[in-house]
This record gives sequence, structure tokens and C-alpha cells, in this order.
Amino acid sequence: SSITLVKYNGQGSPAAADDYTMYIDEENLKTFCPEAQRFVIAHEISHYIHKDHSFESALNNLIDLRSKTQKRCIHSFARSTELRADINAMLKGPEYTKGGIAFFQELIY
Repeated sequence: SSITLVKYNGQGSPAAADDYTMYIDEENLKTFCPEAQRFVIAHEISHYIHKDHSFESALNNLIDLRSKTQKRCIHSFARSTELRADINAMLKGPEYTKGGIAFFQELIY
């Protein structure tokens, strides 16, 4: 299986991924240091590997949009996939851990 790279305007996000494609906002990604850039790509690859987009889409199709409880569950699931992707990326090695820290610092400041 291969992944397609596509340029896009992330409107704040330097990259994103679905089950077949990684979307890169090159201008946004270039604002981060090289270590943070590697972390971002590793984070998105984790989403790609685990097919998070499909799972989240399937859950969204199953919920009752009127139910606040179900919406909270979807939000919790989405947040957990973000945390897992962060952890997976940082565990790739010390340079990715440094990149993750740099990425979060650059987002905050």
C-alpha cells in the first residue's frame, strides 16, 4: 500500500492524513524547525497506519446528531487518536521526541 502526498491549505494545521492520502500545507510546515516537521509527518503517518479517518467517519455516521452524549464520545475518541499519534511519533526516537516538544512549544508561543 502506498500513500499519496497532496498540497493543501491546512487553515492552521501543517499536515493531515486520511486512509490513503497525506495532506501537507508546505508553507505552514516550513514555519516549524526540521525536528518538529519530522514529528508532524510521523504523527500523520500514525493516523494513516491506524486508519483513524475511517473509524471516525464510521462513528460519525452511526451517531444521533441530537445526542450530546454521543457527540462527546466521538470527541473523546478523536482526542484519543490524537494522543496516540503524538505518542507513536515521539517513540520513534529521541530526535522525534525533541521534535514533538519543539512542535508543541512553537504552537503555544
